[in-house]
Amino acid sequence: AGTDAVGLVQRAQRVVDAGALEAAVRAMDGHGAHASVQEGACWALGNICAGIDAAGGQRRVRAVDAGALEAAVRAMDRHWAHAGAQVAACWVIRNICVGKDATGRECAQRAADAGALE
Repeated sequence: AGTDAVGLVQRAQRVVDAGALEAAVRAMDGHGAHASVQEGACWALGNICAGIDAAGGQRRVRAVDAGALEAAVRAMDRHWAHAGAQVAACWVIRNICVGKDATGRECAQRAADAGALE
């Protein structure tokens, strides 16, 4: 898989299949006091969840089911003075909630329920 769009989708799916979404959320939960862990895990989650195709939608739903939105909101609450953590958490929320389709609307509602709008 190269750097073309098909290769990017395949790589994203491989990391999801390996449990990367769940591992990133676990890392955030286990190291809540460490802004650098929150920032790094958020960047990973946001990048894995990029894409508005069907596969991207499936990755976004799996991330939501893993608790990624709640973890991003907690990171923003805990590290409000850490600009890197704030930007990365916003990236997660943005990439999960993108799209006007049913998946995008469902993810946006779950983000709101997680406190992303507060």
